[in-house]
Amino acid sequence: MKYLDRLRAAAKVSRQLLTLPAAAFTGTNNEVAIKMLTGEWEGGENTRFRRKRTTRLVAQDTDLNNGTREAIMSEARKLEQNTPIPGSILNRFGDYCVHPQAKVKFYTSDHEWNERAADYWANWTKQCDATGDMTLPQMLRVCVMSAKRDGDVFLHKEMDASGMPKLRGIEADRVTNVTGEYGGYLNYDFQKDSNEARTVGGIKIDRQGQRVGYIVCDRTGFGTFVNPRTIAAGEILHYRNPTRFESFRGVSAFHSILNDLQDLKETKEAEQLAQKIASSHTLIERTARGSASGIQAFADGATDNADNVQKLEDMAAGIKRYMSHGDSLEMFSSTRPDEGWRWLIEFLIRGVSQGLHLPFEFTWNLAGLTGTSVRLVSKQAERTFNSEIDNLEQRVIDPLVAWVISDAMESGRLPRSAEWFYYRAARPSHPTVDVGRESAANLNELNAGVRTEEQICTEQGLDSYDVRTARAGEVQHRITLARALVDANPEMQFQQALAMMGGANIGPTYNMQPAIAPQVAPLQ
Repeated sequence: MKYLDRLRAAAKVSRQLLTLPAAAFTGTNNEVAIKMLTGEWEGGENTRFRRKRTTRLVAQDTDLNNGTREAIMSEARKLEQNTPIPGSILNRFGDYCVHPQAKVKFYTSDHEWNERAADYWANWTKQCDATGDMTLPQMLRVCVMSAKRDGDVFLHKEMDASGMPKLRGIEADRVTNVTGEYGGYLNYDFQKDSNEARTVGGIKIDRQGQRVGYIVCDRTGFGTFVNPRTIAAGEILHYRNPTRFESFRGVSAFHSILNDLQDLKETKEAEQLAQKIASSHTLIERTARGSASGIQAFADGATDNADNVQKLEDMAAGIKRYMSHGDSLEMFSSTRPDEGWRWLIEFLIRGVSQGLHLPFEFTWNLAGLTGTSVRLVSKQAERTFNSEIDNLEQRVIDPLVAWVISDAMESGRLPRSAEWFYYRAARPSHPTVDVGRESAANLNELNAGVRTEEQICTEQGLDSYDVRTARAGEVQHRITLARALVDANPEMQFQQALAMMGGANIGPTYNMQPAIAPQVAPLQ
């Protein structure tokens, strides 16, 4: 048998083995063979019994071959859909990593061009989806959540009939290696040396390791993939969080905690079932002979559907009227869940939080922390989110700005500018639990000259230029109203009228205001 045929046969066997129950391999040597096919990832484990093999140093994508990436992805999606914690964490990444308007501010020397470019970008973000379903902030939010859950996500750059740039989202499982017109179920890579052209997880790589194309398939209603087609690398935005140099595809951020999440789900469900059983028991009757008591001779006169008189014992509040000698009656009580169970649940949630690089308190419970501890936790979460924002800007937002703005200048929708790349993408406000303290600290640091308005506004998801422009408009409106008030009341001084408009302390901070002159002649 040829070497290539052997590889194909092994791939076929691996697909068959992966469909068998994990119990079929438990405690056998076959378990080691299965791990050779599925890799060493926690989410790809077929059993809790650890049977480690000898040292095996391979690239990340090699261990994600034979459907392991898809198995981890499937488990992560299932847990997100059926348990609250993964979904909540993913939504927090979306909340704190994507600006609500996905604004971009331009800083060229041409102020008018800056305004036109910003308006063009804002309008494009509202109609950028090729399917017409989402805005750019919504698409970026899905990208962040998908990259964390699935490992990576793709955006295809297209042009509509009118020549406008559009984006089409592609989920991670649709980029895969398949053979033939009818595709297949699982990803399988034919391993080649790193200095040869090859295909890794649906990405075509040249000899230098550069991406040259992506194999995108259509999904059938049965979960298989058909119609594979290659899209040039320049037309694809690939968003992922790489953790190794020799990796071309991403892996779910839940990969190290999938089994812990499953244990958490099953443990919680088991305890909830125990509580339901305990809640349905109110009284326990113990008889001397260890069997059920006979039917009492007294009846309440009620009959069943067959006109039989029901022999029911008469019960009153707090009293059992008839009981045999030696019988007893006691209330059923349960101490579950006990402290050990609560400690285990907290331990599992702590592990889940650490696996996603978020503080446990930020993910689950801030109760019991002091003010200093809360601020530390907030800063730790902020650093994690800032790292994700940096990656999002580098891999998605910056290439999008270059594509959209350059196309607008090329097509004449915007005037040409040699400084178009002077821009900054707005960031969402950082998480905080002490707004009052941070506001006072910002004012003090601004007065001391150790912080700028730009830094403070950036932390709050604002643009300092927009803030100053809005503030100037408010000041001018107050002055106009004060002048009108003085005109209607000549006995009133202008500064007094301006103070009544709330304009006596207009300025960056209260300590920077000049003293108001005691006497100012009214305007004529």
